[in-house]
Amino acid sequence: METEYEIIKLEVHEYISPECSCKIEDMVNAVVHVIESIFDPVNNILAVKAHRGMVTAKETVNELKKCKIRCDECKPLHEMAHMEHEGMKKGMSPAHDPHAMMEAEMKRHFIVAAIFTIPVLILSRQFRCGSTILCRHHQLEIVCSLFQHPS
Repeated sequence: METEYEIIKLEVHEYISPECSCKIEDMVNAVVHVIESIFDPVNNILAVKAHRGMVTAKETVNELKKCKIRCDECKPLHEMAHMEHEGMKKGMSPAHDPHAMMEAEMKRHFIVAAIFTIPVLILSRQFRCGSTILCRHHQLEIVCSLFQHPS
């Protein structure tokens, strides 16, 4: 009779250096009915190979909690995609909508650029005229000349 195995994937919420991944694997391998475990430090995923139905994700999570390592069971990809799709249908909050965030960022960039550019242009024209105090007539001439090609 061939034994069936299952792979339990856990998402680790703590940073674990590649040097310490062996310690985590050894801790999980100590759980009864766990055959092997592999920790991926790049994606923070712990894959546990165990006898089907003998080990649950909760038992593995509790074992890791003893060493203050927080983790949860990974959701399957199709569930994650479904959740993201539902969030898009309902409409995200403005704080998390990437398009609204980008639009707000562009507005801030424009305002900052305008605040710094317009006075510099006015002052550069002011010193060319040779006067430090401009009357309304000179200011209007400067603003009009900003939009004309210099000759």
